[in-house]
Amino acid sequence: MTGNGGLFALKTLAAWLTGSLAVLSDALNSLTDTFGSIAVLVCVRLGAQEADESHPFGHGRADPVAALVIAILAGVMGFEMMKLGVQSFWEEGEIARSWIAIVALSITIVVKSGMTASLQRAGRLSNSPALLASATDSRNDVFVSAVALAGVIGGSLGWTRLDSVAAIIIGLEIMRTGFHIDTKNIGYLIGREPGRPQVEEIRQTALETRGVKGVHDLRAHYVGNLIHVEIHVEIDQELGAQEAHDIAAAVHAAVESLPHVEEAFIHLDPIRQPSLPLEPPNA
Repeated sequence: MTGNGGLFALKTLAAWLTGSLAVLSDALNSLTDTFGSIAVLVCVRLGAQEADESHPFGHGRADPVAALVIAILAGVMGFEMMKLGVQSFWEEGEIARSWIAIVALSITIVVKSGMTASLQRAGRLSNSPALLASATDSRNDVFVSAVALAGVIGGSLGWTRLDSVAAIIIGLEIMRTGFHIDTKNIGYLIGREPGRPQVEEIRQTALETRGVKGVHDLRAHYVGNLIHVEIHVEIDQELGAQEAHDIAAAVHAAVESLPHVEEAFIHLDPIRQPSLPLEPPNA
């Protein structure tokens, strides 16, 4: 929040002093990032709260909500920047004191590169869609600032329309980033299935548990950013109640030990073991 707010102030000053549309676009992008950081802070803290009576499976869905807020803000801001760039393309402009904008954008590239690394590390450690979305946004901000820098340099050399072109490219890139974040996190909220490799890993883990004869009707879906699994496990119908319970507990523990699996629901299906074929009589 502090970094994005500071970059917004710096680039707003640079845009006002230079008249660069590309720098203004990048400044508004930092304003969007500031609001996005606030949303991430609120939702990540909410999502980390323990389960309670009204939320028996926790508050994990709050985390993808923060990522959606970032996506919506990015889409709106990107469209406005693209529209402004198109409108200004046919207008003759001038970029004054371009060195101020060059310094501001260079600082932005350095700061955003550091933010990207920090957010990626934190997002992976905590499996947080909101932090990973922020990391993606920060990584793309490096590209956005580089495009703005090219526009400023081109404008200062007399290619004034290059500044407008840079603003259009920035707007399109911000919209593309928002769409990517949006589609990914909607899946978390509507309970999409994890990828096939993860489902097969769950199936194989259950099959390798001692006493399991087979697995069927395996269903897995996201609840927020974590996975809930429902699985039917086949066991020998001759087993006693305690033995069957122990197998179910072992499968439950093994599946929940997998990365990103929060809850596993185990159904036991007793099956008849095929009888061994009789030995043929000796000739």
